[in-house]
Parts: sequence; structure tokens; C-alpha cells
Amino acid sequence: MCGLPFKGRPEFDHRKPIAFGGTNDLSNCVVACKPCHAEKTAKEDVPRIRLADRQKDADIGANPSKQPMAKKPKPAKTSFKQDQLRALGPTALMRQVGAK
Repeated sequence: MCGLPFKGRPEFDHRKPIAFGGTNDLSNCVVACKPCHAEKTAKEDVPRIRLADRQKDADIGANPSKQPMAKKPKPAKTSFKQDQLRALGPTALMRQVGAK
């Protein structure tokens, strides 16, 4: 990458990142010094991978909504007698109303 002689142990950088279907074959690797490898990973590979992750999440609908969830409406207040009649079932309601 930089072309300078290595100081210490060289590293292998993937031409096509594993996240994009690259392999660990030597044909997909480039020898790089540690500073060059770290810089390329941080400036090129990681942003591309994160962008792809965000796009995939958007495609499957996994992104959280930016809007707050609507609050569930509170049930209308009823009298205690109405609640008891509902618990007894529809026939009790009919008798209370006067239906046969």
C-alpha cells in the first residue's frame, strides 16, 4: 500500500471484505504494513460495511421508527353495574334493556 519496507510483522488485508462475500484465499489478500491496513480498514472497509448493513436493515424493515409510538386509547368509563352485566354475557344485557 505505502510501498515502504515493513517494520515488524506484515498484515494481510482483504481486497474484497469477508462481509461482502470475500474469501480468506491468498488471491483475495494484499500484504500491508500495520498502519496502512488500519487506515484502509477504518476509512474504506468499515464505512462501506456499515452502509450495506443499514441498507439491508431498511430493505427488511428493521429500522426503528423515528416517530414515537401512538398511545393506546383509554377505554371509556362505565358504571360498575354495566361491567357486571357484561361479565354475565349478552343475555343479561338483553334482559336489562328489555329485549326478549
